[in-house]
Amino acid sequence: MKLHRNESGQMLIMAAIELTLLIGFLALATDVGVLFHSKRHMQIAADAAATAGAVNELDGGPSVTGLSDQKVADKAAADNGYTDGQNGVAVNVYSGSLGQIKDGYHTGPGYVEVVITKPDPLYFFKFLTGNSTTNVAARAVAGSPGAAKDCAFLMDPTGVDMQLQGSATIDTPGCAWYVNSDGAATGSTTNQTGTGATLTAPYVSSVGPAGTTSLGGTPVYSGVVTQGTPPIQSVGAVPPGDCTITESGPTYPSTIDGSDGVVCFTGSNVDISGLTLENGVFVFESGVIAGNPTGNTNMTNATLEVYGGSFTQNSNSNLNITAPASLTETFGGLSYNGVALLVPAANTTYTNTDCQTVQHGTLKNRGALTVQIGSSGQTLDGYIVAPNSSVFLNDNGGGTTITGLVAACLFNKSSSLTINSYNAAHPTTSPLRVVSLVE
Repeated sequence: MKLHRNESGQMLIMAAIELTLLIGFLALATDVGVLFHSKRHMQIAADAAATAGAVNELDGGPSVTGLSDQKVADKAAADNGYTDGQNGVAVNVYSGSLGQIKDGYHTGPGYVEVVITKPDPLYFFKFLTGNSTTNVAARAVAGSPGAAKDCAFLMDPTGVDMQLQGSATIDTPGCAWYVNSDGAATGSTTNQTGTGATLTAPYVSSVGPAGTTSLGGTPVYSGVVTQGTPPIQSVGAVPPGDCTITESGPTYPSTIDGSDGVVCFTGSNVDISGLTLENGVFVFESGVIAGNPTGNTNMTNATLEVYGGSFTQNSNSNLNITAPASLTETFGGLSYNGVALLVPAANTTYTNTDCQTVQHGTLKNRGALTVQIGSSGQTLDGYIVAPNSSVFLNDNGGGTTITGLVAACLFNKSSSLTINSYNAAHPTTSPLRVVSLVE
């Protein structure tokens, strides 16, 4: 007789082994899942902190803002649940401007690296490793590698933001348009009267219905962007109280050097025809006449700010401005580099009410910033920043060349407007720069 070994109980042993393995895998999945969840939230905090530090650098860094990259990054990390020094959290901030970024592809000035670490608990692996926690880390690098591609922004939220009429000619090579209107007040964000106008640009992006797929020959894309603000550093008004030089008139030196400060003109409708203004922000408290047939106005490394009253440029005159590219001071924490002509929102002479009317008629007499009339012309190497104003060009006898525009709306009746991208020509000093995560 052949005897067989008793095999009872083998399934119990195999089940015990498989259950042990299953519990091991469950433990692995639980601990790894918890750690990945923590890592994801930590990465959000690191991204926010690096971006905040890079924005601080873009605004001029500690010497201008009075805040270190570490301080603003710490706050952004804390706002996202990771406070440096609490519960083992470490927020390490490295500034490229100080030569502190050693690794990666973005190590130069303007970049900020943030590394956040925190010990996280182990629930099952601690029995295998003997450690109750393990460090989780997240890293992010942010900076401003380039200027914004768009350089023409029309910001009224409800009206007709762009109006072309007659033989109006607009040429913005390599520079697209952003139209912020939803068309709620007028039914259309853009309008063209007649067929003689031309617009040469890559495209026009409109929040609301443009009423046409082409404007002056350029494609218009409706509903492809959302309402917002232009990616421009905040530029407000330099109040008269910040004056480093006060000019009270009635006569003025032929050349006024602001020495990187603020020159304030206290008179009404100050005539600066034939004058040369250099190196600073030139604030006109109660209006300015920028040119008349007696002479052109030339400004170098300068911003013309119409703080109050109106801006007037008479026929047969020219205004030439080269915007600051290296002002060593900021005023109220604001930089004016790249801004040639500024009409701040505080100037109530100009409003965007005309953006609500398609047929503008006597627009130039109803609160519009008239930058061209008769045979006058402007050549501005810098932005026109007039966020609450209609910008108006009247006649085909002259033309305007600028390098950027931020306004409520634009009405070109029959003039010539050229916008060459300031961002492309001056990528390191453009007021429209974009902070982004690069690593």
